[in-house]
Amino acid sequence: MKTLALSFVPALLVAAFMSIAIANSQKGEPPKYSTTVKLAISGDDEIRNEVYSYISRELRSLSDVQIVKDKGEWVIQVVALQEQSKTGRTVGVAISSVTLKPLLRDRYVLFILLPQIRASLSDTDYQHLLACLLDSQYVRGHQVYSGSPEDLKTICQKIVANFDANSLKEAREDHQEIVKLLWSEELSTQEEPNKPKAD
Repeated sequence: MKTLALSFVPALLVAAFMSIAIANSQKGEPPKYSTTVKLAISGDDEIRNEVYSYISRELRSLSDVQIVKDKGEWVIQVVALQEQSKTGRTVGVAISSVTLKPLLRDRYVLFILLPQIRASLSDTDYQHLLACLLDSQYVRGHQVYSGSPEDLKTICQKIVANFDANSLKEAREDHQEIVKLLWSEELSTQEEPNKPKAD
């Protein structure tokens, strides 16, 4: 069953995991989860930089997350707006946060969806599909927050806490399952030459 599942995992993803696994094999440790996040902040100029600062600070507190400017595995898209009174005084803020997840780091896609699709495609069409999906992402979550201007920092903390507790938690679990499969295959391959030949 493991060999069947492994055969449907995209070759580039297998290669990436295997290269890390081989590099860490001397330590006897499977590769740990790590990821990159791109922040895309838009909205009112008065609070946009502040929102970026608050969210990036919270993300940096996560040991397995690195913020990047381009091509992050995850993208957090935030729209930050101010609510103003008739006199022009800021009386509230509204924040929309959308999380995009990498398609080929999803356990359901790798081990259920792709095998079903693979059965109906030629090798060439399947490779073309994987090439198209390699950098694809989908909406993993969407939250809307509102509050007073003094709540802005707390709202940003909630955005990252939700990302960590839901999106990253699931991704870490998916990573562990994938690595467990690939790691066991790698160890079996390494042990195979040492097995005594049958008489």
